[in-house]
Amino acid sequence: MARLLILLALAAPLAAQSESTLIGRGTLPPAATVPQGALEVPALAFNLLRSTATSDDTFSGLQVRNAGTGGAAEYVRVRLWLDADGDGAFDPTSDTPLSHATGAFPASFGAFDAPQLIMNGQMRGYILTLDVSPNASAGATFRLEVQPADVTMGTHPVALAEPGLEATGNTLTVAANGDPRMAVITQPSGAHADQAFLVQPVVELLDAAGQRVVADSTTVVTASIAPGTGAQGASLGPPGALTATVSSGVATFSGLKISAAGSGYSLMFTAANHSATITASFDVGAVALTLVVTRQPAGATAGKPFATQPVVEVRDAQGAVAPSSVAVAATLSSGSGTLSGNAQVNAINGVVTFTDLAIDKPGTYRLEFTAPGAQAAQSQSFSVNSSKPESKPEEKTGWFGCAAQDRTGSAWILASLLGVIALARRRLACSKRAG
Repeated sequence: MARLLILLALAAPLAAQSESTLIGRGTLPPAATVPQGALEVPALAFNLLRSTATSDDTFSGLQVRNAGTGGAAEYVRVRLWLDADGDGAFDPTSDTPLSHATGAFPASFGAFDAPQLIMNGQMRGYILTLDVSPNASAGATFRLEVQPADVTMGTHPVALAEPGLEATGNTLTVAANGDPRMAVITQPSGAHADQAFLVQPVVELLDAAGQRVVADSTTVVTASIAPGTGAQGASLGPPGALTATVSSGVATFSGLKISAAGSGYSLMFTAANHSATITASFDVGAVALTLVVTRQPAGATAGKPFATQPVVEVRDAQGAVAPSSVAVAATLSSGSGTLSGNAQVNAINGVVTFTDLAIDKPGTYRLEFTAPGAQAAQSQSFSVNSSKPESKPEEKTGWFGCAAQDRTGSAWILASLLGVIALARRRLACSKRAG
């Protein structure tokens, strides 16, 4: 019944606007004071209506303005939701996230996760939520609004359903947070599907006054993909990298990666006795390239450059050498030594030639080669020999350093006796002269 009354109210001014898509205010979230770091705070609700129009249309883009004082530093993201259950209230378990925006206002939305067809005679409700930055300035305000010119439809213009029904939210005011919380101090970046981020996230624990908790080196922070962000079905891993224990209040993650390419990912971090926080939005690129080792490392002696240095090709999805200049990095994938030399080389027309790689200890090793946006490759196993020279056989055997294999049987015995006799005669002669 309530939705029918809204439809009737919106339909009143339609006579002159039959082919416009009409925008009107939905049920307003109340004005509120919100803590720093608060997530998914309802900020604005609006409706789009095609009542007496003769055709359907598609909602495809949106800009959101802030009539308050809060800027890019005061919030992490604004999210657009479809009021899927049509009750006019925000419920993250039943409503559908469509897109999100970050940065300075006006915040721009596009490329919705699901097409938004608004059929002739249909009204659809939308809700905007706000994630407040953990470091937002106390007293900063948000009063989100959407004007007709801020809505992009596929075909028809947008007009107000009725003067005075502008899509404007109530005021949200940021208060100093009295609870311990977290903040992201290094944002993840350089992400490609199923490959570790080039820049891993770093999170700090903050006390009620917003100061880092340097005395804490025991709290465990857990990372996950923020609900409703990124590609559906994507996972964060590997399992052993999902947690990090803080050191002096700072949790540094390593090895995190996301399984599927997609746009608009955010990571969420949770920890006991601290409010959760999320990262800024980032994209995960598709892996379209593959690395192939075309010359294997060989002729290796500990501490010296390999006699045969590896060569790696960057190939495209069809298996052809790609004209790429991507940087390829070599690391040890097995073995206990240390790799030295220039271990990161830029490709030249898709070919990477290493020149001075060396390993300091003898043993059996494999190298792994990685590059942003490319499937990694490993070398074959190879041996690193000892750098100590082998003793010559004559230094190992025989009497007084004489080589046993040089003299055999009676000849060896005779030579030894003659040598002893000669040495005795020489000493006797010397003693007579001295006398």
